Amino acid sequence: KKKKMGKADERIEFNWHRYGIYLSEFYKSKELRGFFNVLSYDDYGDGKPIVSTVEAFNYPIIAVQYHPEKNLFDFWNQNIPHTRKAQQFTEDLAFIFIDEC
Repeated sequence: KKKKMGKADERIEFNWHRYGIYLSEFYKSKELRGFFNVLSYDDYGDGKPIVSTVEAFNYPIIAVQYHPEKNLFDFWNQNIPHTRKAQQFTEDLAFIFIDEC
């Protein structure tokens, strides 16, 4: 059963990266398209979406391009979301990782 993690206009994760794979480039790659399913994407502010969460089709692999752990443990930066939804997102993602193991 799939669970919606948050609205697109609501920040529930902390992204502190300057590099990523643009969504358009991901879909141009036959190898990436054939191996991973894009679960979410983000925007670095340039208007071009970048891949932020992928899951392998045939293997227990999930990859993220953000820091879900920071919602629960890092309180040094005001940009890190600590809302109830953001913290629930971190917990849900942790259980998804555990279930895959």
